[in-house]
Amino acid sequence: MNYEGEKFLLKLYRELYAQENIKHSGKISDNKYELINKYLNRLEKTEKVFLSDNYEAVKFLKNRYYDKYVIKREEITSDREDTKEKIIKSQKESLEIWIDYLMKEDKHPMWSKYWAFQGMLKLGQYDKDNKDFTKRSKRTTSPYIELNKKVLKQTMDIVLEHIENHKPNDKTVEQLIENGSFGKIYAYYLAKQIKEQEEANTEEGIWKKYRISESKKLVQDLNQKNTGWCITSEAIAKNYLEYGTMHIYYTKDINDNYTIPRICIRQEDINVVEVKGILDQKGNLEYSMIDVAIEKLKTLNNSDDLKKIGEDIKKITTIVKKNNEGIVLSIDDLRFLYEIDKKIKTFTAYKDSRIKKILKYRNPKEDLSKIFECDPEKISTNDKELQKDNVYVHYGNINLFEGDNIKLPPIVIGDIYLNGNTKIDGINNLQIVAGSIDGENLITAENFTKLEFVAENLNMPRIKNATGLENLQIVKGIANFGSLENATGLEKLKETGSLCLKNLKSSKGLENLQAVNGSLDISNMKDIKHLKNLRKIEKNVICYASNSIDELTNLKIKGDIHFYHMINIYKIINKIRKLER
Repeated sequence: MNYEGEKFLLKLYRELYAQENIKHSGKISDNKYELINKYLNRLEKTEKVFLSDNYEAVKFLKNRYYDKYVIKREEITSDREDTKEKIIKSQKESLEIWIDYLMKEDKHPMWSKYWAFQGMLKLGQYDKDNKDFTKRSKRTTSPYIELNKKVLKQTMDIVLEHIENHKPNDKTVEQLIENGSFGKIYAYYLAKQIKEQEEANTEEGIWKKYRISESKKLVQDLNQKNTGWCITSEAIAKNYLEYGTMHIYYTKDINDNYTIPRICIRQEDINVVEVKGILDQKGNLEYSMIDVAIEKLKTLNNSDDLKKIGEDIKKITTIVKKNNEGIVLSIDDLRFLYEIDKKIKTFTAYKDSRIKKILKYRNPKEDLSKIFECDPEKISTNDKELQKDNVYVHYGNINLFEGDNIKLPPIVIGDIYLNGNTKIDGINNLQIVAGSIDGENLITAENFTKLEFVAENLNMPRIKNATGLENLQIVKGIANFGSLENATGLEKLKETGSLCLKNLKSSKGLENLQAVNGSLDISNMKDIKHLKNLRKIEKNVICYASNSIDELTNLKIKGDIHFYHMINIYKIINKIRKLER
């Protein structure tokens, strides 16, 4: 016996023969190859049990695997017992798929099955961007990786050929086999399959809707389709469908059947809570699928934000194409890429991974000097450079602690954290913030005298007057002035995202406010007549102190209007729907 398979395993697991369960399979006089061989013979006997009709014996063996490889209840950090149960169940289901296939269907020799199974146990999520798997730990709560039978067969076949001294034509594969990593070889063939699938993809497709009763069908339809959506077990599918429905867009495969998933839209009751594609690990949409998704979303949730998100994704794609072709990016492209005027939106909770890739190889000082027409020497990219006297633009986040003697430049491309300061100096020149300002503990805004624009959130919940904000015009995100007692100082404010003025009793000082692109909280405001130039509120209005806003004849409100004496019918309808379902 040449023990080639055993030798391959020992090359990867050098102390394998010394493990107690393997030593137990042989005799003291056995050498390391004989010990491993006898252990593999034991596994072959186990395989025969799986192929038998002995249900109780199979169940017993599977439970042994679960006890060893499924996360323990006490290792899960969640306090909710139902969450723990779902995690454990999904891990068991995903592990069972691998066990059943290797023990019942796969015809490869046992040593290669052992190699594949042990390798699979170490793999976390597949990263489409890097074409590799992340590492899995004992405390990982996600299911085991999805079994792709075609990829697994390719992986095991190529290793068998290597054992039989048949060298692969592909040098990359040859190096991977020499390394012996199951995960690396499996990832290589998976990446090839994904690429072939993407090249064959068409745009024509159909939508399928899944409800709670169709969780099994959902898993079957997504099986081995390489979506990266984590719907790999019925437990996970049920968890999603328990709260709503899923709409998945399928395009044609090589047999002209609609089986290739490209878009997933998840609803909770009537609300769209997630939109995913297959472009990358983060689930961003492919360029060709953006309009398809938007058209479907219009039928589910009529929001202008959807169109804006689609425009942002298309803009990214255009910039990526220009960048790859060596075309010089315009000032408009650069402003968009560095998110100076607004944050780039996507359909997922993550940033489009392509942005990070482009910025990684660009020179921010060179780009920002073009945008702001200044010398690159006047741009800082770290704390040390920020302390120079002539800085005009800072690129990066800024943390200011009590006692810090740093003067901020007119423009900051990043977030500013004031870290518990009740008053802040050194910000008299600050004009534009392409990010957020977190001043949670500020009690005065008196030094923000030149601030005009904030691209994200402006959090000043404790200030009681707006002195110092006389030049503030636009806050794209949430503007939180929850303790403000009068609005004098906000005369130039024209536009915000959501706006919190819950302590304000009079609208005097808000004469120039034209748009609230979110919700407006004026809970205690009785006098609303000075809001005469307010034209739109994208979401809800909370207005308990005033009985009506009918006097604001030009105002359009897209959300709910909450008065003290009114019932929120929308929420009641939602509850009824959930009960009926």
